[in-house]
Amino acid sequence: MKLRRHRSSSVLPRDRLRALKYTPEFTGKKAPYSIKNEIEAEADHGPVVDELERQLRSRGFQTGNLGVVDLYATKRGKRALVFEVKTSDDLGSCYTATGQLFFNSVRLGGNPKKVGVFPTTISKTSRNILSSIGVSCLTYRWRNGRPLLDPPSLSRL
Repeated sequence: MKLRRHRSSSVLPRDRLRALKYTPEFTGKKAPYSIKNEIEAEADHGPVVDELERQLRSRGFQTGNLGVVDLYATKRGKRALVFEVKTSDDLGSCYTATGQLFFNSVRLGGNPKKVGVFPTTISKTSRNILSSIGVSCLTYRWRNGRPLLDPPSLSRL
């Protein structure tokens, strides 16, 4: 397997590549569990998508969404953009965003620029991996209950 390079260094450090070994996957039943407390879900996704849409529109982009596509944007003379917003910075969210961005890029056609939108706590390693596979990373943080998108990243779109 050949890894793509990012800024002249491997995504995985060489010492980690040499140390790779295989551990068999878990098989069998997992311990059952029950939840005794009520769970209340909080939807932080919508405010982030809405703020991103507002910011893009204020910069002259035309915006839209199509069911499973969080947001796409076009601007005359610029490459189209497709966005996937995540409210978590965990590895599963990175995997999901990547799959959704590539899948939705094909659905939209024209090879739009792929942009994953994550909390600012996303790791540098995850950012580097996303970049090495062609996914740009836009970050946000929360202030007074509102998402604030990273201005330098936003201006590079």
